[in-house]
Amino acid sequence: MEMVGFLPSTKKQIFSMLSAILYLGNVTYTQSEDGLGLEAGPTDVLSTLSDLLKVKQELLVEALTKRKQTTANDKLVLHYTLKEAVTARDSMAKSLYSSLFDWIVLHINHALLNRRDMEEAVSCLSIGILDIFGFEDFQTNSFEQFCINYANEKLQYYFNQHIFKLEQKEYQAEGISWSTIDYTDNLGCIHLISQKPTGLFHLLDEESNLPQATDDTLLDKFKQQHQDNPYFVPTTVMLPAFVIQHFAGKVKYQIKDFRKKNTDHMRPDIVALLRSSERAFMRQLIGSDPVAVFRWGILRATIRIIAAFKEAGSRQAVPGLVKRTSRHSIGELKRRPSSALQRLSSHSSLLDFSFDRSDENPLEVFEDIFANYEKKKKSKASKHKQLIPTNLINSRSLKHIVGLTLHDRASRSLLHPHQRKKPPSISAQFQASLNKLLETVGKAEPFFIRCIRSNAEKKEMLFDNALVQQQLRYTGMLETVRIQKSGYNAKFTFTEFLEQFKVLLPKEATTAPEDIANLLQKMGLGQSTYQIGKTKVFLKEREKQHLQDTLNKEVMRHIIILQRWFRACLSRSHFLYKKDAAIRIQRCWRAFRADTRCRAATVIQAAWRGSQKRTDYLRKRNSIKKMQTLIRNKQGRNGY
Repeated sequence: MEMVGFLPSTKKQIFSMLSAILYLGNVTYTQSEDGLGLEAGPTDVLSTLSDLLKVKQELLVEALTKRKQTTANDKLVLHYTLKEAVTARDSMAKSLYSSLFDWIVLHINHALLNRRDMEEAVSCLSIGILDIFGFEDFQTNSFEQFCINYANEKLQYYFNQHIFKLEQKEYQAEGISWSTIDYTDNLGCIHLISQKPTGLFHLLDEESNLPQATDDTLLDKFKQQHQDNPYFVPTTVMLPAFVIQHFAGKVKYQIKDFRKKNTDHMRPDIVALLRSSERAFMRQLIGSDPVAVFRWGILRATIRIIAAFKEAGSRQAVPGLVKRTSRHSIGELKRRPSSALQRLSSHSSLLDFSFDRSDENPLEVFEDIFANYEKKKKSKASKHKQLIPTNLINSRSLKHIVGLTLHDRASRSLLHPHQRKKPPSISAQFQASLNKLLETVGKAEPFFIRCIRSNAEKKEMLFDNALVQQQLRYTGMLETVRIQKSGYNAKFTFTEFLEQFKVLLPKEATTAPEDIANLLQKMGLGQSTYQIGKTKVFLKEREKQHLQDTLNKEVMRHIIILQRWFRACLSRSHFLYKKDAAIRIQRCWRAFRADTRCRAATVIQAAWRGSQKRTDYLRKRNSIKKMQTLIRNKQGRNGY
């Protein structure tokens, strides 16, 4: 529940409501001492129940044992009979559970809401899964089985329309050669149950509105109106039941409690009691319009918050002195509440504006949020997403969600205390919800999954051939296989075919049937495996797959050519880069060699010149020495 935004405080309220629903089942009735009415008990159950619902115990007992009836001049308080009291108690539990379920679904839808879904210009796609009860035929069949089997009849009719009628109608409209396949049409059974004004549902509603009517008079009306209907099988006079020939076989329905279950509404007295609850969560569940409840909650909370702050400010203000107030934590505010803060945090004074609509104690809600945030910061290893709600409810998003689920909200069997118009019957609500569902399914591209029971005893490793064959026959699976085998699963308009298989067609090809026929003949497809209509091309699944495989191979061939060309360009680019690098290296090497040779010649020349200079120097030096020696010798001889 945390993953879709329900905080701990809201979970607590949801479980409290479920506990109250369970406790309602423990309420018992005994005859009062004066014999005029009933007494509800046990006392501990009533005490716990009143505490969970936040209503006064004496008012709860009165609502469970008495009913108020308004006449032209006065209001009467009438005692329930035991049967009426049990019915009122059970209706209260069912309505509370239905309201809680609707509330949870509404808020989960809001948590999953994409803001782009509310933009009219954006077309949003979705995937839905419809899983319903299969055809039911028990030892004792009542109103519940009647509704479930009617839903199966409608879905079977949709299946027939989608698989058989619409498919074959399209073949005939396109003018292709086709042999019509017969199938079992269950439209007559649907008309028997729901067609106005003599359908069984409408007759049931009429009898439910008559105070003097009984189940026997209802059965008599059924037989009188449909005695000649082939789908309505007559029974003996003494048998309180009727038989309907469904697409899956004959089913006998016991007429007992049909009227009672069709008008299983919560009494206005009980609705008024729940609307007076001190728990705002309860008032949200009972409210018929979530948007109006939300807006009224904002207005009420705003007024009370302003009043609370004004009162707190007036108590803090001291004449001639302005005190500096310190900041306190939420826990300190709870431990030292002023009367204004008490009123602010009371269970009926504040509406939580976040996705989580808890108001049992708003301060606890904020503590839950911050505690979760701190816990998330400390445990970074946790893989769970942050639990702080990010999508705040506003009137626009709430109105959008309510609009999507309007048929579910309208089916709630609650009576407004001041509303004179009776709510729709259970059968009317069921038909409205089913029609809305089929309207949604009709806009989709469906895929059907048929579940076949292997045996009626629900035992493992037991296969009942007769039962399986019967299910395959009445679900139309044999006809489905036949039409899928002889029909054309793949359909393309000429434009779609050209766009999808353009790679296989010549460049100058158009949407003309001749170009498409030439392609199919070129690929070697047999004449019986495809047909070309007025605006569409029809292919069998095998040929479509062959065409798709050929397209994939041709695309892969083009991809390989592109890859080859790209690799060639890439290789040439690498070659030119390496060639340029080699030329640069050679140029540098030649320059280095030339520079090295130049320096070597210079060194040799310098050495040679130095050697020549040294030789000349030594030669001149030796000559000078010899001359000096001769001169010194001559001077020495002259001195003697």
